[in-house]
Amino acid sequence: MESTKNTAALSSVIFDSVNPSFLDADSCRRFLLTLFHPAGPACPACGETMAEYTLQNYWQGKRVQCSVCGKFFSGLTGTALSGWHMDYREIVLLAIFMGCGWTNRRIADRMGYHTETIRILRRKIRAIAVQAEMVSI
Repeated sequence: MESTKNTAALSSVIFDSVNPSFLDADSCRRFLLTLFHPAGPACPACGETMAEYTLQNYWQGKRVQCSVCGKFFSGLTGTALSGWHMDYREIVLLAIFMGCGWTNRRIADRMGYHTETIRILRRKIRAIAVQAEMVSI
């Protein structure tokens, strides 16, 4: 009984220290870009497959330009999170906190956002989950 209590206390302390810097930025970015674009990176305007020389910038989360139509875009362009300017780690952490059942207020306090912002983002992430046929968040 005491061991379980100590483990729960340790888990709580560790979990309470989790924030976006706790996560690996490259892994979060690659995970989300692959999730949002399962067929691979392509121009959201014309659908053209990306040129080899732009792929490295794309996977680094940078803005790239389509070699066919000239449109500039990033991996979040055309997704429900387009325009939010969130770090990929923040997006992953937000989804984790939501999956744990945290309230908007608790998430906002932990991540440094306004509660209304978290409410809107929760709705957007739910839409992404439904689109990707994931477990409801």
